[in-house]
Amino acid sequence: MAPRSKNETLHTEHWSDMKTKENKKILIVYNHDSSWIKDDIEMLRRHYGVETFFYRYDKKRKKLSSLIKNCDVVYIWFASYHGLKAARLGKRYKKKVITVASGYSVANVPEQNYGLASKFYTRWIPKYIIKNSDATMAVSEANKKEISLLMKSDVDIVTIPHGFNKDRYELDKKIEREKMVITVGGLDMISFKRKGVDKYMNIAKYFPDIPFVAIGKINDDVRGEIKNAPSNVEFTGFVSDQELLGFYQRAKAYAQFSFHEAFGCSVAEAMLCGCVPVVTRTASLPEVVGDRGFYVPYWDEGAAVEAVDKALNASEELGEKARDRIAGKFSLGKREEKLVELIEETVRRI
Repeated sequence: MAPRSKNETLHTEHWSDMKTKENKKILIVYNHDSSWIKDDIEMLRRHYGVETFFYRYDKKRKKLSSLIKNCDVVYIWFASYHGLKAARLGKRYKKKVITVASGYSVANVPEQNYGLASKFYTRWIPKYIIKNSDATMAVSEANKKEISLLMKSDVDIVTIPHGFNKDRYELDKKIEREKMVITVGGLDMISFKRKGVDKYMNIAKYFPDIPFVAIGKINDDVRGEIKNAPSNVEFTGFVSDQELLGFYQRAKAYAQFSFHEAFGCSVAEAMLCGCVPVVTRTASLPEVVGDRGFYVPYWDEGAAVEAVDKALNASEELGEKARDRIAGKFSLGKREEKLVELIEETVRRI
């Protein structure tokens, strides 16, 4: 949810302007303006010469083939449409290709019309990219299982979880916690169901005096679904990074009743700020939350009401333990170390 101005600074540097580690050059190809992708770019720039190709903005002003010819490693974020040409050209020019095969690209959730792998006419896209990659990265063990099920063959898959900056997401004890339940994520019709925002709205009616705040950009296709939300539910629309941090630091509880998650970055960010998480015991969410929150079977309304009530009345110690888990297990430093190890190992392969 970061403003684009920060992202655009990532496109102004070129390989010739950077110090490189053993002169290796990495081309990062991506199609989503996400904080975790920006973090990867900045981390890798500390070790290599890095150029970026942001498919949504750069395809009209940068020639992908020329960039690939001049790099050592093509690093593709998401095994989706934008990665097809990058994977093909990477193999043509005998470059090492590493793909982060996460999220929508490898999801197979036909019940909610989610994922390229859920449709027979699009699942060839992630399969092609992964087959033409020298290394495939998952962001959770649940994500790794998805990739394995999609490929149905031996594939070199390395799990490197997302990393989070504990200084960016601070637990500020000077800020008084409010009995407020938040959830975070951009909303369209598919994410509205997949992330359980419809369930979140339904649970809110059991807590009429507690504010429930859903934070994130709202697409027009979902406005009809949210107009009948209980009066204690607020939809903020897009907010700045600083505003989002304020919600994380004030809210007592964070709820996410997802049907599917490759990781759950917003859950981790909220935990770093001391929110007590309430999540479904599905996909990757137990890997993130561990024993530092409350779980709900998908979908058990009574259990969800009970879990939210427990989170709202939990001790401050549980919020502090939630932060400690993310800061210790999913630090940016750990991801950086593992990314560099993967790149070095991949480059050495014959």
